[in-house]
Amino acid sequence: MTRTIDADSEFRAGLGLFQANLSCGSAWGHGGDEPAYSNQVLAARDGSRIVIVAQNTLGWPSAKATAEEMYCL
Repeated sequence: MTRTIDADSEFRAGLGLFQANLSCGSAWGHGGDEPAYSNQVLAARDGSRIVIVAQNTLGWPSAKATAEEMYCL
């Protein structure tokens, strides 16, 4: 699942996972928006650090920013 291809300038995509280049390194996860909620999951490849942010409002960029802030503490 971690063999990736370029998805855009910020992410590389695997099979359901995205590799995100964060300010503190890279992480694996998946996030998104639906009309009533947004979420972002970030995890270290070795499982030593995992952050899950879920909010009951639309606005994936804020869920992503909160997850990155928590992950990079």
